Amino acid sequence: MKRLTLLFAMAGFAILSAQSFSFADDELLSPLFLRQNRSSPWVYGAHIETGLYVNQYGQKNTYTGNTDWPGGPDDWSGNTILNQNTQQSDWQMNQAWVYFGKELNTRCGWDLGGRVDFLYGTDARYAQSAGLEKDAGHGYWGSGDYYSALGQMYAEVGYGRLSAMVGKFFSPLGHESLNATERFFYSLSKSYGVAPDTNTGVLATWQATDRFSIFGGWVQGANQFCDTSRDNSLVSGFEYDLCDHTTLGYALQVGSNTRDDFDYFYHSLYLTHELNDRWEYTFEWSLANEKTSGLKHGIYGIDQALYYRLNCRWVLGLRLEWMHDYEAGDSNDMYGITLGANWKPRPWLLVRPEVRYDKMHGGGMPFNQTKSFGLDPKSEQFSGGFSTVVRF
Repeated sequence: MKRLTLLFAMAGFAILSAQSFSFADDELLSPLFLRQNRSSPWVYGAHIETGLYVNQYGQKNTYTGNTDWPGGPDDWSGNTILNQNTQQSDWQMNQAWVYFGKELNTRCGWDLGGRVDFLYGTDARYAQSAGLEKDAGHGYWGSGDYYSALGQMYAEVGYGRLSAMVGKFFSPLGHESLNATERFFYSLSKSYGVAPDTNTGVLATWQATDRFSIFGGWVQGANQFCDTSRDNSLVSGFEYDLCDHTTLGYALQVGSNTRDDFDYFYHSLYLTHELNDRWEYTFEWSLANEKTSGLKHGIYGIDQALYYRLNCRWVLGLRLEWMHDYEAGDSNDMYGITLGANWKPRPWLLVRPEVRYDKMHGGGMPFNQTKSFGLDPKSEQFSGGFSTVVRF
């Protein structure tokens, strides 16, 4: 399996060695676009994503312990390990998403802005924060598979090349977005589950040059919103356009979770490279370390994808993943291959089919657990489905 891991990495760097050309004006990974007047600082919009996802065993998810949230390996017997699409063989609404905000324009001095995102569906659980949507004293925003969340709710102030956000916002770690209109594949990668989903606090950004920006700030912890635990966490990173075709980004978050009594360190290094007007490549190295009472848990690995534009309506994508998980002397390697497509028959409509293969190596048998009553667990699984995204 070490050879397979090395092969994954070598394949990525081999792709990077290809000759680079510029992309066409319409971006490869932006199948949908904003419909509002781009001369206005006000931004607004909405979309609905619905879809169907199945796995080869017909295994539905089971929620044990905390009944409103899929837990650890005992709950990985259905689609939950895919970080999304929890309803096996059932049509689901992943997200009904509405947003409104004002972008900063600091060319003439000081300016104020902000943004609010609200979503409902099976994906909303990933945008929830302790102390707001997940408040043990006042109930949760949803149950079972369907939840609601204020994904973002922040004010922003800026002057010249300096700006700062105050409130709740999506984590800057990683290149993949929960927003269905801002990513290629229907299912999320394993690396998406490594970093926090949301932060609440203050995050400042300095645009040092036209190509280089650096950010940093304080947040109350991973996926927390004014929580009674009063945790503190540092978030920092940068983004650098190496050239017109290549972007390098890095982000980290370090702090403590007093609610569950552990210290953590998360980081993400990603790169996007446009090979020519038809090919694009992305690479991400992510890591999470957690320590509590002398017990260490960690996960790290590589997520990379290659995209090919067939024409103005069709784009193909291939994603390769490897993640290594360890705790108390036990470890597992998780491998994943996803083949997907984006079909855009209309500017407001996107259809995303995909097929996926996941493999656990090292003793983990997460698939087909509950359906076989633990008698025939599997270490690998084929799955697939499709979604439709309608933007308003």
